[in-house]
Amino acid sequence: MERLPYIDEISITAPADLDATWSALVAAMGATSRSPIAHYARLVGADPVAARGDWDGRRLRPGATVPGFAVDDAQAPHRLRLTGRHRFARYALTFRLEPASDPAVTPATPATTAAPATRITAETRAAFPGVLGRAYRALVITSGGHRIAVHRMLRGVRGRAAR
Repeated sequence: MERLPYIDEISITAPADLDATWSALVAAMGATSRSPIAHYARLVGADPVAARGDWDGRRLRPGATVPGFAVDDAQAPHRLRLTGRHRFARYALTFRLEPASDPAVTPATPATTAAPATRITAETRAAFPGVLGRAYRALVITSGGHRIAVHRMLRGVRGRAAR
């Protein structure tokens, strides 16, 4: 697998355990085939462009696709790596899930009543070859649009996990 340049990393905490958060992440990604992302994927010539495979969290396997992304690696409930490409970029989006640590918890005060929480981190890597790639990077990454979109996606996962 090609090692793509690092773009950014965004984290959020969901008020749910690892399993519920993993299920919410997989459901959110599986729902992209019915969202504006599907139209955008067609517009930029994304590969893959259509949903394929089983998006049931525990059986999620490499090769499953949604518009713009293919599952490269799935290690439920800890890691999901999606890859894709389009006319202007090659990219990878890796989600890491881990129990959220509570700094208020010390050995003297165990967390017996604390509700479970999961930290979700989305790491983006991408290459933008050529003049059109550099222009696309400026439009999407440098403008801050990518960060806004990833934050919105993570908030959606957090909301699903909390339900």
